[in-house]
Amino acid sequence: MGPSMSRRRLRVAGCPCRRTRVLLAVIVAAVCCAIPARADVGLVVETPTGLLGFLSDVGHASVWLSRGCLDATGHIQFCEHTSGLVLTSTSYWPNPGAAAIPADLFFLGESSAGQGAPAATWETTMASTYPKVPAGQGRKYLGRAWLRSIRVVRFSTTAAEDRTALAQLEAERQAFQYSYARRNCAFYAQLVLQHYLGASFHGNRVLEFDMLTPRSVERALKRSLKQQGTPFQTVAFRGRFWHSWREPPRNICEAAVLDPKYAIPMLIYQPYLYVGFAGCYGLIRVLAITNSVPSESFLPGAVTGKASSREQDTREAYKQLIEASDQASSEPSTASN
Repeated sequence: MGPSMSRRRLRVAGCPCRRTRVLLAVIVAAVCCAIPARADVGLVVETPTGLLGFLSDVGHASVWLSRGCLDATGHIQFCEHTSGLVLTSTSYWPNPGAAAIPADLFFLGESSAGQGAPAATWETTMASTYPKVPAGQGRKYLGRAWLRSIRVVRFSTTAAEDRTALAQLEAERQAFQYSYARRNCAFYAQLVLQHYLGASFHGNRVLEFDMLTPRSVERALKRSLKQQGTPFQTVAFRGRFWHSWREPPRNICEAAVLDPKYAIPMLIYQPYLYVGFAGCYGLIRVLAITNSVPSESFLPGAVTGKASSREQDTREAYKQLIEASDQASSEPSTASN
């Protein structure tokens, strides 16, 4: 048997192995393509901060889109394998327009490199993307989870929905004009969610004296998702102790005492009625602290020694938010009702 015959036999013998490898590669590729990439959209509801937040139910609403990202010029676009974008509108963003902030910066204020250490500054992260935004205003968009208590009501979407919505949202974002009473942060969040839930989706203005609030949009979202049979999950960030305790009004006693649109008229015309509501509110707070909330959560970290635990909780919440999870529940245990 000559060398040429041996080479031919080797080639013939090697063919099945090559064919097997090619076939396996095709199967793997087909399986990978068949598995749909998961994505989520989440309504971000921040609890009140500052003096105005203490006196009223002023919070903040944004929308997180897990498939959104920014190009070099600051325009939003569709992309995979990213922590996503948070779209938000506030009084200190230059009009017209609404902000689009990478999720890692918005929630934790850290660079995407994930070094952990110090909070990123506006100048080193977003200033070149948004040169018209003053640094003092821009910093307010970074590291929100370290300051406010935050809830993200998350539900799943498809790639087709995201591509269509992101393209439309970029065009609308450039023309959005903010106003506190009629086109505020909650109104903009509602506009974003309507791309996924339909134009009929809207919060109830009646209970808020014809003003749309973050809490009303949150209630409307949960109600809409339940009616559609769409599973959802609420991811909670604790925030700082002196802000995390202050939720928007959960009952009539709390609203009457802390919301000036109710409190001021009563103090002027019916002060005894206000005292009665104050007693009701105080009793509710005492019962809540005693029965369901650990008292240490209302104390400074320096006193309780829980600062590291709070930081760990915040990072775990963010990890839970951006990681793919198929265990969304229509009755989430972390939801605030």
